[in-house]
Amino acid sequence: MYRPENLSIDGTRFLGRWNDIVPVYDVFTMQGLNAIVGCVKHNNAAYGTVLYRGQTELHPKLIPSILHGNPDREERKRREKEVNLYVKNILSDTLMQGTLHFGDDLEERANYKKIVVEAMLQHYGVRTYCHDFVDNHWTALWFSLYELKKEREKDQSKKTDYYNYYYQKRKPFLNKKCPKPACLELDAVKKVQLPDEPDYEDETDPEFEKCNAYKNLIKIENSDEKEKKLEHARQVRITGIKSRNERKRENWEKQKQSIKLRNNEAQLQYERDKCSNISYAYLILYVADTQGECFRGVYAGTETMTIDLRKALPSVILRPCAQHGWIVKKLSRDGDLSRNVSCVLRMQVDLVDRMLGNGELVQQKNFFPSIKEDSGYRILLGREQIAPFGNPKHKSKKDEPSLFPYSTFQHYIEK
Repeated sequence: MYRPENLSIDGTRFLGRWNDIVPVYDVFTMQGLNAIVGCVKHNNAAYGTVLYRGQTELHPKLIPSILHGNPDREERKRREKEVNLYVKNILSDTLMQGTLHFGDDLEERANYKKIVVEAMLQHYGVRTYCHDFVDNHWTALWFSLYELKKEREKDQSKKTDYYNYYYQKRKPFLNKKCPKPACLELDAVKKVQLPDEPDYEDETDPEFEKCNAYKNLIKIENSDEKEKKLEHARQVRITGIKSRNERKRENWEKQKQSIKLRNNEAQLQYERDKCSNISYAYLILYVADTQGECFRGVYAGTETMTIDLRKALPSVILRPCAQHGWIVKKLSRDGDLSRNVSCVLRMQVDLVDRMLGNGELVQQKNFFPSIKEDSGYRILLGREQIAPFGNPKHKSKKDEPSLFPYSTFQHYIEK
């Protein structure tokens, strides 16, 4: 796998390393962003597919949602059992299998169906061993610009915790200065050494008698005239020497001042990087192992399973299509995908905001279509149990048997 070391791309700056290994770059311009993304994609063409993940924070590891919150052994088993039950229920349900286009041709593809179902559940808010990625860095940037929020559903008792979710744009500045992520090791300040003082010409002009002017003037027979002209020639030469020395001295002082300013700015930038009130967005560039066997968008790697959700799922399940969604699942249970990260890009939130703008394609309603537009989402919610309080959100009675507890899937609202 290729990692971009020592890049010198306009509009970017090497910042440091994530976990002492992965290079991290600051990005200041749209052209710099496109250049470094293109560089990583081009140089990793032989290793796999470069995918993107936008984050509001930089964490020490890249672990799946089922491991978020550092669950103990019992809690982890409970979560695993929950996911396995949901997968089993879906694969046993005729309506869900039809929605997923799981026909007789997949009768012998049990593992394929399981991973596709788990990937779908992950995309609709269930904690699984799958990681969310996209193949469009603008989509990933949106998820680094907007922060997931939640609010309690109305009419429920104080003993229950059911929530509605929405995304809120982050502010460009924090309320207070905060230290850098502990997993980000900053590059040491590289101060430029000040230049040595230049060598100056001797202003007494000891070489005067060797110059052509002297050799010509010394031939004058009249001694008074000769002395006057020799002295004049000497003063002209000395004036020239002093002028050249002065220019050397001025250039040297200017160079020193310029270098001092750059060194001071580098030190100030280092201090700002250590602790700042600026809000940053993080873009992770991950190299997925897609070099192995592929069946309907599912790539079997040596350590991972990688899924292009737009190939593996029908478009009636709209959310993955809208997000250009991919899923990567590590075969080992530790789930950490950090090793295959090529680099991390850091950008100021206000810059990301200006780049994305306010078009309809970069709105929550596009990335999280409502139940009116997303048939798959509507079907999943329809198979949840009726709300244990108030009136159910979507129907007064169940036309199909319930497969999931109420609020298994995150319900998004517009704010």
